[in-house]
Amino acid sequence: MLLQVSQNGIDGMTYLVDRMGVDFRPYISTVLPPIIDRLGDSKEMVREKSQLLILKLMERDVITPQALFDKLMPAFTHKNGKIREEVMNCLQTTLKESSTSVDIPVCPSVSLHHIYLLVVVTRAMVYKSWRHSLRQGYWHGPQSLSISRLIAPIVKLLSDPMSPVRDTAFNTLVEIYRHVGERLRSDLQRKHAVPSSRLPALMARFDELQAAGDMMPSAITMDAPCFMQQASPRNDTGQERRNRHSGLLFSIAHCPSHPRES
Repeated sequence: MLLQVSQNGIDGMTYLVDRMGVDFRPYISTVLPPIIDRLGDSKEMVREKSQLLILKLMERDVITPQALFDKLMPAFTHKNGKIREEVMNCLQTTLKESSTSVDIPVCPSVSLHHIYLLVVVTRAMVYKSWRHSLRQGYWHGPQSLSISRLIAPIVKLLSDPMSPVRDTAFNTLVEIYRHVGERLRSDLQRKHAVPSSRLPALMARFDELQAAGDMMPSAITMDAPCFMQQASPRNDTGQERRNRHSGLLFSIAHCPSHPRES
């Protein structure tokens, strides 16, 4: 009976969020705490529906991803292990929901000049899509989250007393790496106390993703120096800031110019 009440209550709330959209914002502070508690429910169905409601809040632009995970920060240290586990699952889903890829067909007859033009056109298309997604509230990937703020609590959960939480923390770091790339590897090695028993396996998993080509475009553009414009803050223009802070936007201003065709 209680299970049915919980499920119906969450379903009803999800319906309201979907119908009201941004008009639901005044009720966030009232609704979110009990939903976080339901992430720790003993019933899997209740936990799943709670996850869906949280995702719906972002999809309908009721709350930004950054504001949401700011409110979810206490969940990373919650006494209920299920909540610690589910908040990381929520982060993984948030990243996956925003995944965007651009497939470029390879043709032997295409010249470097054509590739250059294709990059310029692709850049414009991605930027237009990005602006539209921001206006519609659909964009909630690594570019709209301060991922670095979430790394420390996730690393701590690699030493959690509960095995499922430790495994989820490991998988969450792997998912973040798919979207962020080598910056995460560097930060883990230099800034965070990753357990020595987990670090080799984590680095090996990163290497596997690289070797398999299973990285997201955001990670590739974030890592590649030709695609990231490293302007100093003093000379930074608005367009350069947008290019650098959005992992799917890139600049070709500092790339070596392509050879001229004879």
